[in-house]
Amino acid sequence: MATDALTLDNVHAFYGDSHVLQGVSLAVPQGQVLGLLGRNGVGKTTCISTVAGMVKARGGSIYLGDRRIEALGSETISRAGIGLVPQGRRVFPSLTVQENLSVARRGAKPRWTIQTVFELFPRLQERRRQLAGWLSGGEQQMLAIGRALMGNPTVLLMDEPSEGLAPLIIAEVGRTITRLRDEGMSILLVEQNIRLALELADHIVIMSAGRCVFSGGVEDVRSQPDLIETHLGVAARRPEH
Repeated sequence: MATDALTLDNVHAFYGDSHVLQGVSLAVPQGQVLGLLGRNGVGKTTCISTVAGMVKARGGSIYLGDRRIEALGSETISRAGIGLVPQGRRVFPSLTVQENLSVARRGAKPRWTIQTVFELFPRLQERRRQLAGWLSGGEQQMLAIGRALMGNPTVLLMDEPSEGLAPLIIAEVGRTITRLRDEGMSILLVEQNIRLALELADHIVIMSAGRCVFSGGVEDVRSQPDLIETHLGVAARRPEH
């Protein structure tokens, strides 16, 4: 049986004395998208940060493939194959587009290079000498995705990639995520845009108060509008009979 790309088993994490992750367990299958949903403040970003090593797990196990990584530093975790597209983009504003990509380059025989990122996002090639701080929000999101890919990850963590973007750019980001998945990338997607998440994800996990309260397929979520209303705080269109 194939090993999942990323597995969290009973993971606990704290911010100071605040117990944020309270036994989170989930798995991202190889070459698929797992959508991690929940209201603001339930621990989704903490989950991403804990996988990336920026918040230390204080219980449980995290596996990248069959390698246990929760005790490793963030740089080692990145080199092991975790790529992060953080909430808010966080590009280096005083570096050019090409410099932002260059500093993230990793891998002896990389699948992702500056050229392949430019092929994925032609707009970045047009702006390769422009300072990242002068890019639009959509262009910065493309750059954040491209920068993560330059590390040649096996698993991509994406935290609110549609946040603050215009509908046309959200659609472009969605097409990019689908293309990456189709090319074999395993993706853990945190997304407040419920409709987008249900379009992109193969599987869904819903978090509430630091715990996973639902895990299942996308159609399982769509067929249970009460689940969406209860845990995500939005009204769902009920299926027609």
